[in-house]
Amino acid sequence: MRKSYAYIFGMAFLICSCGDSKSSYVPSKVNTDTLSQVTDNSSEHSHSCFSVNYKDTRNGVKTIHVKLNDTAGFDAIFDTGCSGMLISLQEAMSLVKAGTLTNDDSIGSQKSFIASGEIVENQVYRIYEVSIVDTKGVKHSVYDVPVSIVENPGADVLIGNIIIDRLAEYSYTVDMKNKVIVFQ
Repeated sequence: MRKSYAYIFGMAFLICSCGDSKSSYVPSKVNTDTLSQVTDNSSEHSHSCFSVNYKDTRNGVKTIHVKLNDTAGFDAIFDTGCSGMLISLQEAMSLVKAGTLTNDDSIGSQKSFIASGEIVENQVYRIYEVSIVDTKGVKHSVYDVPVSIVENPGADVLIGNIIIDRLAEYSYTVDMKNKVIVFQ
């Protein structure tokens, strides 16, 4: 019963915010002839080093453009202080409408510590593919990512260490002069 109220509450917020759009930018076009993919259960990656453009927000955080389940693209905060990945109910509903997120993708719920020190509980779903496009137009993907969904439809997408660590074989560097994140 409690989940039903949460779902109805979330849907009401979604309906009220349908006219709101988040700012986004167009990343480099994907060169489908040179797709590179990262698998999370392989120690051998098909890349050695690549760079991804980022942009600074008014609040001084860095965002990169990500694509979820090869359908919806969003600007996501590159958050090294976040262990997982987080999307709002608005992004989740976008994936549901595209047919790439269903109830079968539900993993359950998870309690998390947020920056304020508060403990929150969110529903967790499996996103089958999270991809980014590098500065050369090459697509890099991470598969089977557990994603927490917050009921706040205006929450930012967060890319945390679960994605960052899978993309970076050895390390990553933020090049502020060229506004790129270099994954090695």
